[in-house]
Amino acid sequence: MGQAAILPGVHELLQSAREKGIQLAVASSSTRDWVHGYLQKLGIFDYFTVVHTSEDVKRVKPDPELYLLALQSLGIEASEAIVFEDSPNGLKAANAAGIRCIIVPNEVTRGLEFAMHELRLSSLAEIDMEAL
Repeated sequence: MGQAAILPGVHELLQSAREKGIQLAVASSSTRDWVHGYLQKLGIFDYFTVVHTSEDVKRVKPDPELYLLALQSLGIEASEAIVFEDSPNGLKAANAAGIRCIIVPNEVTRGLEFAMHELRLSSLAEIDMEAL
């Protein structure tokens, strides 16, 4: 991640969500310092209303606790949310929380099996915000 750049489609998706008044959250099993650091490094921290990390919950993914906390913090129901995930554990957590999940695997997880997802994309550049 030291050389990581923002992935294709991420900035456009975040900007589109902002223009539509959609609240965004991060629910990560990583530490707060790591998550905040990379969101700031990539210049996207301010797009998110809520950022929850491993330090905010007792159990991380595949347990749904992070997603349930994000829903509570945003004041929305699971039926009003969509999760973008790159890991099987994240997909399991989203499913357990009752949230629709779109899979966008990364280089490490691309070959892994993802069961029970809404949609699978190779990049966020493929997303059609109007279709969601």
